Amino acid sequence: MSDRWYYADGDRPVGPFSMKELADALNRSPNWKEVLVWREGDGDWRRAGNFSELDYLNATPPPIPQPDSFDRRIANEPRPRDSSGSTGPARKTVLLIVGLFFLAALILAIFLEMRKPFATWSNLAYAHAVGAALGLWLLSGLLPIAVWAFRRFRANNAGGPLYAWFVLLVGLGGLYAFGQHYELEQKIEQYGRTALTDKHRQGFIVGARNGCIKTQRQDPLTRQAGITDAQISSYCECYANALADQLTPDEVVYYAKFGKPSATTQRKIEDLLPTCIRTAVGKQSAAPEQLFQATQGTAHAETRNVSHFVAVKLPRGIELHLPRGWYLIGPDLNRLIEMSSEAALDLSGIGMAEGQRTNLIAANSMPTSTYAAVRVDSTIPPSASPSELATATTAEIAELERETRANLLKNLPMQGNQLIDFYGVRIDKISDRLSVVTEYRRSGPKGPVIVQLNQIFTDKQEIAINLSYRESETAIWKPVIARIRQSIVVTRWP
Repeated sequence: MSDRWYYADGDRPVGPFSMKELADALNRSPNWKEVLVWREGDGDWRRAGNFSELDYLNATPPPIPQPDSFDRRIANEPRPRDSSGSTGPARKTVLLIVGLFFLAALILAIFLEMRKPFATWSNLAYAHAVGAALGLWLLSGLLPIAVWAFRRFRANNAGGPLYAWFVLLVGLGGLYAFGQHYELEQKIEQYGRTALTDKHRQGFIVGARNGCIKTQRQDPLTRQAGITDAQISSYCECYANALADQLTPDEVVYYAKFGKPSATTQRKIEDLLPTCIRTAVGKQSAAPEQLFQATQGTAHAETRNVSHFVAVKLPRGIELHLPRGWYLIGPDLNRLIEMSSEAALDLSGIGMAEGQRTNLIAANSMPTSTYAAVRVDSTIPPSASPSELATATTAEIAELERETRANLLKNLPMQGNQLIDFYGVRIDKISDRLSVVTEYRRSGPKGPVIVQLNQIFTDKQEIAINLSYRESETAIWKPVIARIRQSIVVTRWP
């Protein structure tokens, strides 16, 4: 049958309509059954009440049940579930919020745990943080959970309890943080009156030992030196115990407040290191003593009648120590090296840096069958000021690291070498002046070469000190290169 309908408005037909549209129109009439309707294909007009297709307009809802019987019937019906078997997205949201509350409590607990004096991350510290977070989470949630249980744990009734849970969590978290801060102040005050107690001494030793081990293992040059974990552990165990025995109350307070040793503590550390080096070497004789000296970043060689290093004073206020017997590269060869470097930079599209660059010294190791090198250049004016370096953001340092790596990838192939590993760029201090340190590993004619470029910035000049050695000769040259770097002194110039 056709689905084109008309109804009579006085003596005028209105339409055509679909069945649904006709039903909507008739529904607005108080006496719709008497309205004349005609369907396309029928003979005469008929009253709407005579069409069986419109009978549903007569439907009426059943009687409303009494509240008691309605509640009993609804309570016995199964709750609707989605295709995954869960009770709907609202309940998932509630569970997610509850999980976020615990995560917030855990972050706070970890932060406060690491603020404790001589704190170090261990299984025990992790257990303390998790326990504190769980306690905060449950204690702040007891009352909201009880209220929500009274409401039969319905997701649509969770708003109020969740808000109360959040407020209580913030309040209790604040009280917990205040209590931890007060306890920290009391401990520091106690440290100022007495030396380390047995409990706190053990905590200090664990923190100092773990920090030492972490520092030694993270040194990119140490990875190439062949130092074993047993040697590092023996060295750091000696260092931590010896330091704990010599700390004064004032030094302990400084360590507890700032998380680093004071100047007097640092001098004690320097005095302790040779003994601990010999202790580690004695237990693991395969490790040369000099390797630990280099990785510590400060030379602690035993006193000898004749030093194997000679102090060299360079122009522009720069001093450093070089091994006796190293040969200096003459002006002709030096010009050849500079010409080759300039050509490689031009061909790679990098170009020479702005400013007037002057080579102050270039020296290579002896005998010539080995390879280690030092080169010192000064550029006027500097490409950055000390203040700019001091205020450099993490994003700016990351961008500098990306640019440096990209330049090395372009420039090294022009010199017949390849970049093997790039250890990164960091801000450091040399001779109490801010510097940019770049470390990488490149290919060489007789094997990979480890390179460290130190760029020291003053108000007047930029000093570039390039230190390198052949990787296969690490045991020989790594401590020597570290000794040279530690000896650098930059005085005010001009």
